[in-house]
Amino acid sequence: MRGLWGLVILLSLPLLWGQEPLPPAVLTLRVVDSEGKPIAGARVGGLLVDHRQLLVLPATQPFWQSTDAEGVCSVRWAAAHEPALREVWYGERRGIVYLLVGAPGYRAHLLAITHPAPAEHTIALAPAQPLEVELYPVHAPPDDFGTAPVLNKPLPLLELWGRPPGELSVTSPTPLYQETHLGDRYERLPTLVFGLMPNFGVERLTPTRYRVWLPADVQPPLALLINRPDWLWGYLAFIDADALARRRLALDLPRSGELVVRVDISQYPVSDSRERVLILGRADAEEARIYALRTVFLDQPVQEIRLENLAPSSEWQLRLALYAPQNNYSAQRKFRIRPAETRTLQLRYEPFDPDRYKGNRQLTLRFIERDGSPVANHPLQVVLYLPDYEQSITVAQGRTDAQGRLRLQNLYELPQPPQTPSIAPRYFVYSQGDYPSLAEFILVRGDGQQEIVVQPRLQEGDLAPDIEMTDLRTGQTRRLSEFRGRFVLLDFWATWCTPCHRALEQLHQAWTQLEPAQRERLQIILVSIDEQARGVLGFLQQRGWDALGEVMWAGKGGWMAPAAQAFRIDSIPRQILIDPSGRIAVLEVRKPIGALLQELETLTGRLPNSTN
Repeated sequence: MRGLWGLVILLSLPLLWGQEPLPPAVLTLRVVDSEGKPIAGARVGGLLVDHRQLLVLPATQPFWQSTDAEGVCSVRWAAAHEPALREVWYGERRGIVYLLVGAPGYRAHLLAITHPAPAEHTIALAPAQPLEVELYPVHAPPDDFGTAPVLNKPLPLLELWGRPPGELSVTSPTPLYQETHLGDRYERLPTLVFGLMPNFGVERLTPTRYRVWLPADVQPPLALLINRPDWLWGYLAFIDADALARRRLALDLPRSGELVVRVDISQYPVSDSRERVLILGRADAEEARIYALRTVFLDQPVQEIRLENLAPSSEWQLRLALYAPQNNYSAQRKFRIRPAETRTLQLRYEPFDPDRYKGNRQLTLRFIERDGSPVANHPLQVVLYLPDYEQSITVAQGRTDAQGRLRLQNLYELPQPPQTPSIAPRYFVYSQGDYPSLAEFILVRGDGQQEIVVQPRLQEGDLAPDIEMTDLRTGQTRRLSEFRGRFVLLDFWATWCTPCHRALEQLHQAWTQLEPAQRERLQIILVSIDEQARGVLGFLQQRGWDALGEVMWAGKGGWMAPAAQAFRIDSIPRQILIDPSGRIAVLEVRKPIGALLQELETLTGRLPNSTN
């Protein structure tokens, strides 16, 4: 009996004391130049994105470490976060380890490591060109400006979404650093936005002088962001072609201002403070992006928040974001800060009230086939989508009459045209029980709309809509039908869409490798859905992407522009292939252009005949 109890105790020990810890995470990193020669003194720093706890942790201790004379760094991990690091390293926890590697004279390199993680790795840094940056501040920066670690304590991942880490960073729509992914696990969750920063592509000379190491083929626009809360917060400057040519940028820094935000969310029914945040952001008009510079978690229903040392600008944005099951809420305010100004703003949660979105507007939907014949007795559903609340209100359900019409009443309309239609309240039309939508529209007081025409969703084999676009080279209106006789690749994209940039670069690389005879068989049309046409052509020209073919603008409204709505573009990048007769060959191109061209001659014969 005594022996049996001993066996039970031995078997119980793992349960009492826990499983044996995982082996240490080990990485020996060797840094060389393009000829394989070791780079001594290269700087290596690490971040751990823990997807289990939605935290970003400093992974290395000290944060910045250096390679030796042989270009080798045996990475030393932060002991405080080693358990989480080991679990990510060995695949027992979702996450990513980022290693930032930089050295003067070379292009920065970002390693994204997931499971299975290597024990050794060699990276080759490419040579880079310098840009000297001189700051002329009103008030001298702190002596340690530019030396602080990228991260010195764990932060919620939400605080770093959309914000380049680092006190001083340089960003571009296309990466300024090389990137390598090690490991097989694919992580879907949003991670971090990286830019160059001190020790990672930026060399600190003094608190006011820096040297930025850029790729040899770099093109504007580039943005330089200073983000030091106790000195200057959210200062944004642009590095143009002239500064790149002179390899020098001098910046006169302004006197800062401050913002007092009075928040009242006392009527919001959720008490979990982790899901109630105030996000302070800066708009970058050149890159058409929003930098989320600070996230404040709201722990009281009525709260006053003082934000000091804000850079003067008219591009500041404030967003109140409240998250709860079935009760999300978002409200945005744009504001201006002037030098030495104290600005006060109030943000108040307004409870969701569907009766508030009932109006006196009447409208007729007309559902027709593509040949113009009515679609009778068809069940339709119309909903009003409210972006602030992420809620949809069903405003009508019914069947079309013999003429394909459905009458709508008591509709909500905006008092004036929205500055950004894509985030304004808007209507969606569905076939009942079906998805995606058939049509999308916005109503504005006095817009004169009395009828909305709805057609069935496009299918391969259908005649492509003869959309109108603005030629950005000539300013003339062009129609899609002008290009019949060749295969047409429509590429819907936008300057603010980073995945679009990668897709355009891949398309450009494939295009340059084609034979002239192959190019003759295909007409590429780049269709921008930017809210404004200004700057789109220049953006493409700076990267050489305009050489792909015609450069068009969908028109005012972005996503809501008629040219985009005709193809129901709801995500980008989106490529559509149209055959020489004007019919849709492929609704969503996913193959490389080279493979696609090999099939072009047979695609027409395989297309189903459209009945529309």
